[in-house]
Amino acid sequence: MHVGFDAKRAFHNQTGLGNYSRDVLRLLVRHRPGHRYTAYTPPAEGLELGPGITVRGPDRPLGRLAPSLWRVAGLAAQARREGVDLFHGLSNELPLGIERTGLRSVVTIHDLIFERFPELYPPVDRRIYRWKFRSATRRADRIIAISRQTRDDLVDLFGVDPARIRVVYQGCHPAFQARVEPEHVADQVERALQRFHDDPSMADRSRAWAARFSWPEAARAYHRLYRLASASA
Repeated sequence: MHVGFDAKRAFHNQTGLGNYSRDVLRLLVRHRPGHRYTAYTPPAEGLELGPGITVRGPDRPLGRLAPSLWRVAGLAAQARREGVDLFHGLSNELPLGIERTGLRSVVTIHDLIFERFPELYPPVDRRIYRWKFRSATRRADRIIAISRQTRDDLVDLFGVDPARIRVVYQGCHPAFQARVEPEHVADQVERALQRFHDDPSMADRSRAWAARFSWPEAARAYHRLYRLASASA
């Protein structure tokens, strides 16, 4: 099977969506090496993701001239021309017209925080996200939700048929499984504090991040897990 991916985030995002995209591709190559994988991104010159993954950008002059437009409106047709059987939108989006190409499609939806907590997003951003997410979930053959909460939000807020959704939890990169020495943690904390000192706007951004991602609840959960693990050791 030839699987194509909207892999822009894998190359141009170094945090959440980028980490997810890179991990999906890495794990598929490792555990399902018998398939062909193509990562589409604008631009693609000089970019690579390692053995087993072909990187492709726009194949026609108009797409190279307007790569953002190509990703939205030209990528589906190119994927069909290049023999893709299944297309996976890794970051909440699918190219327009893919439902008319004959390609099967999957989209991963990460969360609907902009709907649950609209006060944390500018109105324009909410409208764009709502249009993109609704469009992708309406046209995809299958939807991957990275959590049960995301699945429930898709059903409750977007009216998606739960039979079309599969919950597939995110993997954990080996970098997060390595033991970290206390000295390294202390150094990272010192560097973070220095960033707050050098950039006062960091405090406002951190408050927004805490509200969106529930860091206090996550910290309490990790503390409970640590206690459970210590008790069973």
